Amino acid sequence: MGIFKRNGEWTIDYHVGGRRFREKVGSKEEAQKALAVRKAQIVQGRFELRPQMSIPTFRQFAKRYAEFAKANKRGFHNEQYRIKQLGRFFGSRKLSDLTNWDGEKFKVQMSSSRKPATLNRLLGNLKHMLASSEVGHSDEESIHRSKAVARANIP
Repeated sequence: MGIFKRNGEWTIDYHVGGRRFREKVGSKEEAQKALAVRKAQIVQGRFELRPQMSIPTFRQFAKRYAEFAKANKRGFHNEQYRIKQLGRFFGSRKLSDLTNWDGEKFKVQMSSSRKPATLNRLLGNLKHMLASSEVGHSDEESIHRSKAVARANIP
């Protein structure tokens, strides 16, 4: 627990139930008062922990996404096939754990048995699924940064 100045603003820092909280406050005196209030709330058991969002596994989210796709997409039968393929690869991983590196590993592993156009469709589905999920990623680690596979144009 503490008070510190960060980017010109006073901030209080404290832990409750194994989770870290930070709050911006005005002046140093206000920060000292706010931290004392938070400490009192914690000791008295009046501090309300915000519930953490439960993050589904890829397979759980794929089921929900398939229901959405069935209602909203014309090519659902093709999409259903791709969702199953993605589920086999990412199945038990939590959505929040998927990174750009996972997308690259997926491309490498699948490129040995799939043509580039098929792989690009799978990547497109994966990106759309993750974009429609409510789980946030920082831009640097997002699987959205995975590039499509180059393929030859067929006349």
